[in-house]
Amino acid sequence: TAAFSSVTFSFSIDSSKLGASSKPEVQQGIVSVKLHRLALTAKTGIADLSFVETLHALACVPTSKTSTLSARQVEIADYTRGARTPVGSTFEVPIPEPVDLLSLLRPTATEPRLILVIVNLGGELPTTEWKADISMSLAIEIRQ
Repeated sequence: TAAFSSVTFSFSIDSSKLGASSKPEVQQGIVSVKLHRLALTAKTGIADLSFVETLHALACVPTSKTSTLSARQVEIADYTRGARTPVGSTFEVPIPEPVDLLSLLRPTATEPRLILVIVNLGGELPTTEWKADISMSLAIEIRQ
C-alpha cells in the first residue's frame, strides 16, 4: 500500500469583489459573511477522491500581497476521515456549521484586499499528476 503523505497549496480571492474595504462606513454595511460549503471535484489524472484522509483549511488576510503571514485567520475545515467510505469524484468537506468570515472582509488601511486560503490534504496521494477544483459557497448579508 502507498504511504500517507500530504500536500499544501493555496489560492487567493480578491476580497474587494466581495465588498471588502478599509472604510468604516463600508464595513458597517456588511453584516455577515458565512462559508456554507467547501468541495473538491476531481478534474484530471484522478476520478475518485477517496484517498483524502485529512483536510485542513484556513483563510486569512495576509500582511502583504506576497506574504503568507497574517494577523487574522479563520479555520475553515479540520477534517479527519473515520471509516473508509468511498467519496467519488466530488468530496464535500464536512462543515458542521457555517464559518464566520466577516473579519476577513474588514482589512485595515495597510492590508491588501485579499483573502488567502491555505489547504493541506493528507492521505495516500496519487503518484501521478492530478488536478482538482475547489468550490466554496458564501452567504453575504449587506445592510443598505
